Amino acid sequence: MTPAQSTRNPRLDALTRIVREVDGAPNLDAALSVIVRRTREVMAADVCSVYFTVHEQRRHVIAATDGLSPDLVGQVQAGFGQGLVGQVATSNRPVNMDHVPIELEHAFRAQSGPEH
Repeated sequence: MTPAQSTRNPRLDALTRIVREVDGAPNLDAALSVIVRRTREVMAADVCSVYFTVHEQRRHVIAATDGLSPDLVGQVQAGFGQGLVGQVATSNRPVNMDHVPIELEHAFRAQSGPEH
């Protein structure tokens, strides 16, 4: 092992592997599936979701998820600036938190049901 290899960040290595897997995906849905599944694993998260922005409707829509029901894809939406997703999109900054504050979770639960 070279000195550079011994100081590498394991998450950066995992990201490199994810990028390779995405590059080998046969289509967009498969690529999104790799992203959410592998990111959830690497981050040891309960849930990982990707939202697409539909500018004409001023909405963010779940495009892929791991840890939630696949039935939510295309169904759960957040308006610009609404809920956690809207705040993340507005700020252009990632969020990593142990627990989502209830006031940010409310709109999501209203659309997805309490079991999600």
